[in-house]
Order: sequence, then structure tokens, then C-alpha cells
Amino acid sequence: QIDLTWKHDLNPVQEPPGTGFELQRKTGAEGTYETIATLGLVTSYQDTPLSPTTTYYYRVSAYHTVGEDKVQYSNWSNEAFATTDSTFGTNGFVVHSNTAGGNGDGEGRAITTDANGKILVTGWSKNVAGNNDMVIWRYNSDGTLDTTFDTDGTVIHNGAAGGNGYDGGYSIAVNTNGKILITGHSQNTAGNNDMVIWRYNSDGTLDTTFDTDGIVVHHNAAGGDAEDWGNSITIDINGKILVTGVSRNASGNNDMAIWRYNPDGTLDTTFGGGNGFIVHHNAAGGNSEDSGWGITIDTNDKILVTGESFLPGPYNPAMVIWRYNSDGTLDTTFDTDGIIIQDSVAGGDESDSGYAIVIDSNDKILVAGCSENAASNNDMIIWRYNA
Repeated sequence: QIDLTWKHDLNPVQEPPGTGFELQRKTGAEGTYETIATLGLVTSYQDTPLSPTTTYYYRVSAYHTVGEDKVQYSNWSNEAFATTDSTFGTNGFVVHSNTAGGNGDGEGRAITTDANGKILVTGWSKNVAGNNDMVIWRYNSDGTLDTTFDTDGTVIHNGAAGGNGYDGGYSIAVNTNGKILITGHSQNTAGNNDMVIWRYNSDGTLDTTFDTDGIVVHHNAAGGDAEDWGNSITIDINGKILVTGVSRNASGNNDMAIWRYNPDGTLDTTFGGGNGFIVHHNAAGGNSEDSGWGITIDTNDKILVTGESFLPGPYNPAMVIWRYNSDGTLDTTFDTDGIIIQDSVAGGDESDSGYAIVIDSNDKILVAGCSENAASNNDMIIWRYNA
């Protein structure tokens, strides 16, 4: 399949009204364009099924209707092309369903590759009891499941926190020894979520040198005795494992949390207040929800987290970057207080969030996320900051 998007400034109430778009495709540079879809006022289309290893060209034009006639409303757009890939899966993609046997929903939430070029995905799949199980899928480079990984290419785990309810993987990393680390959540016996780290050997077995059973569970980092959640995981140069996410505080709001573990699965008591984790609340001044969604480490061993924090007033999260020193104290050389807040980038007055963060080769900080525009829709945003 090929996913297409375009932009427009049509106004359905102007005179004459813009009604929609005509999408055309041709096969190869010398082919002839043919209409494949007549659409309304939308800005995306998924073209499927397609032939493998084939180059398709596309163009789009706006139209309006006069009576029963369709009249071209604009010139054709610039030409765009893409080639389908036959070397991976079927026509360049892989679909996997019913991993945990419940014949329900399944999602992949994070992806990485190992030193051998294997592709690893984590997420969850519905089991026969109707709950979600944490899943790892491992694929060969051609998109086939790697049957040297737990015999069928998939690992399923449920009940990490003892509640036998919902488990999910949200982020995945591979360390220098080829161990596979997942963070996410698992429901405990009280029905709340605990933050979990699973560590697996490269063959898909739990690594029992990590906290004796391959699993670390943490609850109540922020003191609310309720929800804790791991959203993103990374590994520093010393093999220490860092996770960011959220923890519910005593007021019933989420705090951004960072946990740091030693390679053996014990909390690193040199981090934070001697307990191996830190929480931060009220970065944007709203005294409400703070969340960590992405974590990375720069070349100076600074820890950077992106996410969101609520501004004062009604629902209004702002994008946040927190930067910490390696001991877990805020780095006050970063925007004077260790925190950057950005709001209303796309022109709306609500909802900016950072979801992923990386450091480029020049030590610039890049964050991907979203910002609400003036039409109350979210736009994709990339922010770049100096170090």
C-alpha cells in the first residue's frame, strides 16, 4: 500500500464552493494517468492493493459540482511517486493478528532493531479472557517471523504485577549484550497499573539475572498509591536503565517520573533522593497533570525527557522538555531552571505535547509531537533546540 497526504485551502461555503478532490495515478513515468478516487474534503488516501516493486505516480486536483457535473476547480498538483517494496513482508508491510489468542485488538507501540538486523516490536494483544498481554514480535529482515525467538517469533507475558489483568509494552530497547528491554505497565491486584520493565535474553527467555525473574515492577513513585506507567526506555553508557512515564500523586494527578535501575534490576540509589527515582509536578504552572513520554541521554550524560504539563486554566497542556544531571537534579544551565515549556505552536490555544526526543550529531535536541491549530485539530510538530 501507499499512503498519500496533501494540503488544501478549499472553503465549502465560498462561491463557487470547493466540493472535493480527484486523485489520479499512473504506473511508471511513461504511464497514463487515470482517476482512482473521487473524494470529499479530505486530505489523505490509502492506495491498496498494489503490485510489488512497482513505481506509482500520483497527482490531485480540486473540483466543485455544478448540478450533476463535476468541474475542475484547480490545476493539478505537483507529481509525487513511490515504489512498493517486495523484499519485506507482502508488498512492503507485515500484518499480525491474534497473537495472544483472544481474537481481539492488538497493537504495536514501539520498534527497534538489534545488532543482527532483526526487527523487534512491542505492544499488546487481547487474550482469551479479554485482557491485554504484553507482546514482543521479532522479525527477520524480510518480514518473516524469526522462529529462533521463543520458537514462533513471539513472546507473550501477562500478570507481571500480579493482577492477571492488562499488561502492555510501550517502549523497547536492546543493550550492548543483546538483551531486550521493554517498559510499560501491568495491572496489580488492586486493579491499578504498575510500571514494569521486562528483560529478555536474545532467544526470547526471561533473563533471570535481572531481579531474579527478569521482571521489575514499581508502584507509588509519586505517593498516590494508584497508577504508575512506563512510556519510554533508554540505556546509558554504563548500562543503567532509565524509564520515563507517569505516577499518580496524592492529589490524584499524574506526575512525570524517571526511574533509574542498575543492570541487575536494582534501583540506582545514586539517582534522585537516594531511592532511584524522581518525580516532577507542575512544570507549566497548572498544578495538574505532568507526563513523560520520551527519554534520551546526550553526549554529556544529561538526561532529557519530553512530554506535557498543564498550564493554568481549562484543558491546556504545554510541551515540556526537562533536562537533568546524571544524579537526577535539574540542570539549571538549561533555560535557567532545567525546563523548557512551549505552547500554541500551531496557532490554537490548547494542547501541545512532546512524544519522542532524540539528540542529533551536533547535540541539537529534536522533539516530535503535536500542537492544536486554529481549527482545533492537531498538527504534527518538530521542535529543535540548542544544547
